[in-house]
Amino acid sequence: MQEKIKNFLKNNSLFLKLILGLVLISLVYWKIGFWSIIDTILSISIIFLVLYILLKVLSFFIGALNIAILLKPFNHKIKTRVILRYSMLSWAIGLFAPAKLGELSLVYFLHKKGISISKALIVFLIDKILTFIVLFFFGISAILLFVPQLFWL
Repeated sequence: MQEKIKNFLKNNSLFLKLILGLVLISLVYWKIGFWSIIDTILSISIIFLVLYILLKVLSFFIGALNIAILLKPFNHKIKTRVILRYSMLSWAIGLFAPAKLGELSLVYFLHKKGISISKALIVFLIDKILTFIVLFFFGISAILLFVPQLFWL
């Protein structure tokens, strides 16, 4: 019986993913309202939408490069394109998991490519720590640059 279920899931995984995606989209439209979503989409400026998409793609690409660079000392040859795919997939899982813990699935994906879990976890944590440090300094710089001096007094 279990073998039949495994074969069914293996042979129909794309179909099941499409059904699950349609169910999730239908739930969102039903809960929020179709016309409310359409009005929101139409109110978005096309320039901001294009800039957002470009920024997101650049962010994914830089994140994949970070992971690839951090994997270099471990002598693992994983293509940046594969890391990019895994990063985007783990980001998508993180959108649904509480506290974005789904991004930890990157450790699983790296382990699937032959990297030990401890090394993958180290790379993941170093990437998150470096990202935090860089964003912290950019944030402090922006505050010092844009907040008036009178506010500090």
